[in-house]
Amino acid sequence: MRKNLGLIIGKRDATEGTIYFTEICDYVVLEEQGKYVVEGLTKSLKRDIDFIPEDEKSFVVGYFDSEEEALQGITEFEKIQWG
Repeated sequence: MRKNLGLIIGKRDATEGTIYFTEICDYVVLEEQGKYVVEGLTKSLKRDIDFIPEDEKSFVVGYFDSEEEALQGITEFEKIQWG
């Protein structure tokens, strides 16, 4: 397993939410109705994900109670998907 999976290497503010970068994918973290929604952006994807149709621009990683949990969710997603 690669030890850098899910490691956040950068972030920037977006029109809606914050974009977090890893070596493999960029993720938008949005706050909606008291929950933090994590979406992966397919245009920056450096490895294929077989469950996403080619024309999709993003995919939902999960819904979390805090921003900290959302960032942990990114790490867990990458470890499960590509670990």
